[in-house]
Formats: sequence, structure tokens, C-alpha cells
Amino acid sequence: MLKPLTHMALVLISFTFCVHAQSSEDNTNSLLCLIGRNSSPQEFNLNLSQKQPVTIACSYEDASVTIPKYLQFSCEGGNSLITVQILISDGDKRQTVVKDISVNDRNVYYEMPLLAYVTDDMAHNPKAKIYSVTFSNNMNTEHTIGEVGFSRYTSRYEVKLNQVFTVDIGTGSNKRYVIQSNVPRDIFVNMYRSNGEFDHKILQSIKTGENAIQFEEMQIKSGKYVVVISDVADKKTPSSKITVMY
Repeated sequence: MLKPLTHMALVLISFTFCVHAQSSEDNTNSLLCLIGRNSSPQEFNLNLSQKQPVTIACSYEDASVTIPKYLQFSCEGGNSLITVQILISDGDKRQTVVKDISVNDRNVYYEMPLLAYVTDDMAHNPKAKIYSVTFSNNMNTEHTIGEVGFSRYTSRYEVKLNQVFTVDIGTGSNKRYVIQSNVPRDIFVNMYRSNGEFDHKILQSIKTGENAIQFEEMQIKSGKYVVVISDVADKKTPSSKITVMY
């Protein structure tokens, strides 16, 4: 099993805001401010148990901020079902967007669509803001909510067996490459140089469901690669060269 990524690189919506985080351990409040554009995700590292939800309250200083399309966060601690509630208000009316997200030991980073579930009236209301984000653990397990951020762009990029795609290692890209499987299996991550010549292959075990392909943890040299994922069971030898089209 690959080690989880240490950092999550996200393309964030440009805004200025303050975040109040309440610790689930000692119930103390700390004020964490992010000021500027394209800020990195906020690091919280809050314990999340079934008995104690975690709430992050947002207070904006820029009145021109709009509701972002996605909430993106990291969560570690094994298998569980996490409920995420996002409270949106224009100062008069309120809307709560709720989604259950299955977390597991194969993935660290998760994404929740947000703007798609906001009513038209709220989405086009310049006064509508995100007031809080609450994480609740529905099972008797211990988890850690690490990084939390908002973005206009999805970070999820699903790939399939024998699909040809490119990755840029070491650039801090926000893309999260995932592969779905209906059974546990071994796969080969076949790496080609940008000119199409075969470089090397990496064996990875995946489980039923969604699995992250975490390139940054594969000890690969920085640079652009062309990737083809193949099933170990078919026993086909990777091509020595593939045609690369940009």
C-alpha cells in the first residue's frame, strides 16, 4: 500500500477570509486567517470521532466572494461514513447542503460538489456566503480531518485500464487520479517518457471501489510522463514505445 501524500495541492478560488476552528479535544477556539489569492488549503488536523463532530466556521472580509463549486478535504483513519454539512446563508434565508462520503484507507483526499446543489436564488445572490462546514463521523472509528479548501475546479480525474493519459510529476498539480475496480486486483502503472519511449512500470494493488493512483509517492523523478494502466492478469508486455499526441 502506498503511503498517503503529505500535502494536497488545490487550485483555490480567489478570496479573503478568516476561519475559526474548534478543537474536538479541548473545545478551545483558534483564529486562523487566510488573506490573499490562491492560498494553500488550510491545515486543521482535527480529531473526528462518532461522539464529537468538527465544525469550521467561515467569516469573510471580501463582500465580492461567490460560492465555490467544490469543497476539498483530506481525511485519514480507515473506513467510515462521513457526513458533511455546509451551511449557506444570505443573512436572511439559509440552505444546508448535506452529503455522505465514504472514506477508506486507500484514499486521503476527497471532494464534494457544492455549487451544483445550491438553489438558483442562493447561487445568484451576491450576499450568499458559506457560514460553516461540519464533519460528522457515523461510525465508531477515529479519524483526522487534515486539510480543507474550496475550489472552482475539480481535482478528481478518473482513469481506466488501457487509457493513455499524461501526468506532470513534481509540479504540485491539483489533479487526483483515481481508478474504479469491481474486484480486488493487481495492476501495472506503465510509465513512458514524453517522447513515447517506455521508462518503467510500477505494481500496485487496488481494492474494490475507488482507488487513488498517488504518483507523488512512487519515487518517480520529476517531469512529464505518459501513463497506461494495465491489468496484471492479462500478462501482456508493455509496448516499448507508444504514439503520444498532444
